Amino acid sequence: MSTSPKKISSLLGTGSLKTILDVAKQTQETLLTVQEKLPTEYHAHLDSAWYQDDQLYIALNSPEWASKLRYEIDRFFGNERVEIKISSKAN
Repeated sequence: MSTSPKKISSLLGTGSLKTILDVAKQTQETLLTVQEKLPTEYHAHLDSAWYQDDQLYIALNSPEWASKLRYEIDRFFGNERVEIKISSKAN
């Protein structure tokens, strides 16, 4: 029985680790898309963005900026279903 180490590439290409990497990549792409739609003044306050059940969730690190975005959300995202969250990293 061989106990040689497994190649990292074989671990990252399949199973649970691949799923985690895929979700992380999709979340990063969603965050970049949200940043493109919002003015730069919001960028420092964005923590995360993701889709779940055909709804976009945006987490901000500031209650003040979250409230501001709630009032302006239609301007940036039109009729898209969006829910604004305050992240646990909020100041």
